[in-house]
Amino acid sequence: MRDQGGDRLQRAWLPEDKRAEAEAEAAAEAASYGIVDPIADQSRLVAALRSRNYPSLVMESEILPSEFHMTVGQLSLSRSLRCLFDAPR
Repeated sequence: MRDQGGDRLQRAWLPEDKRAEAEAEAAAEAASYGIVDPIADQSRLVAALRSRNYPSLVMESEILPSEFHMTVGQLSLSRSLRCLFDAPR
């Protein structure tokens, strides 16, 4: 598996002393558990849901390369609300 760019991006925004600590923690977690790939997980989830052909399911999926776990929530919520309420995008 591969290191996720979002995790690296998130660590890059940390102050230098905290960044080194976060890098060490990430390396220890990867050694213990393997590297998690949330983009691949998302792709598998989207494929599984689409394959079920739910008649009322409306779904869009987008990878946001300049975002990471702590920043993508706000974007997703905003886009979801605009979709639900048929607002301009």
